[in-house]
Amino acid sequence: MHNFLLPILKTCTDVNHSDEAYYMEDALELWDLTIQHTQTMSQEMLLLFPNLVSNIKRDFLHLAICLKLIESYVLLGKSAFLNAYSSDLISLFGVIIGNVKDQGSLALVNVLDTLLVLFPSETPTVFAKPFVSILLDVIKLRESELITSSYVCLFARILFHDPTKFLSFFTSLAQQLNEPMQSLFERFMGVWIDIADHIISSFKRKLSAIALMKLYPSWDNAFLTVKFGEMMNMWVQVLYETYDMDESRVLEMGKQLFILNGGISDTSSVANEAEEEEDGLEEKNEFDRKRMQLRNDPIVYGSVHQMLQETMQRMAQTFPKQQQYSSFEHFLQTVVDPNVLQQLQKYPPKREGSATPSPSTPSKQ
Repeated sequence: MHNFLLPILKTCTDVNHSDEAYYMEDALELWDLTIQHTQTMSQEMLLLFPNLVSNIKRDFLHLAICLKLIESYVLLGKSAFLNAYSSDLISLFGVIIGNVKDQGSLALVNVLDTLLVLFPSETPTVFAKPFVSILLDVIKLRESELITSSYVCLFARILFHDPTKFLSFFTSLAQQLNEPMQSLFERFMGVWIDIADHIISSFKRKLSAIALMKLYPSWDNAFLTVKFGEMMNMWVQVLYETYDMDESRVLEMGKQLFILNGGISDTSSVANEAEEEEDGLEEKNEFDRKRMQLRNDPIVYGSVHQMLQETMQRMAQTFPKQQQYSSFEHFLQTVVDPNVLQQLQKYPPKREGSATPSPSTPSKQ
């Protein structure tokens, strides 16, 4: 079938073809359906991608479906695709960032999020330039609350996997703007804290919360120490949402993310498929590839409760002797809202084998 379809797609999606205006839209939709139902990436399919690059660089008329196709290429081609076209993607992202409406920005976020899930270590390095541009847009508040919160969640993924890489973006931006790194960091974190209530997806609220835990303990950073009370408030809110979730509800939360991103439209199909082939899933089409992406996402299965306990333990164990606080408990009672601490005490540690100190009364060493 590909021997028949791909030559047609190559001709019909060529922006230099005299009649492309008549069939470009239909050809892109056919391309989208073709790659969704393709099991393995062929060289011919890879060689078709430059037509997509030319389409986006010419104008944004078909941007939504073009970005959807890029996400499909990432899911199908994985490393082979990135090795061939990462430089083109960097160029395309640079053209798109800051120059499109919300729908286009959200589609770009989906692509970047997929890259971060599949390649959590490589993506922040390979696509450092676009991420620094996005970081500046967040700090300058150039986008809507919806897009800003979506951008923040991309950085949350980076922070969750590699705090050092996360902080390196501020170093790069500081050099670019000739401004202090700490100032840029504080402005970004201020936006993150302010925008947290505008994160619609429960999955992304969870991502935001557990990523912020990676910043602690930070006793040598006065800004983070001061902001700890606000952080704790966010963590307890997400803990309330996730504490009693069993595995099926956690999976459902992840599925909601894909549905919001337009990756899956048939929720009943998702529910039925999720019960099948828990191991050894063969990726026959894009639906399978997205299911595998979901299963491999550590955010889906990560426990907010456990991570909060571990964060509190680390903070208690590394608490420095400071004149204003006699102990870690004194610090908590001073900077955290009493109502938040009271709420926290409602979530005792879940003991499975070994006991773990309660977050509300952390151990001191």
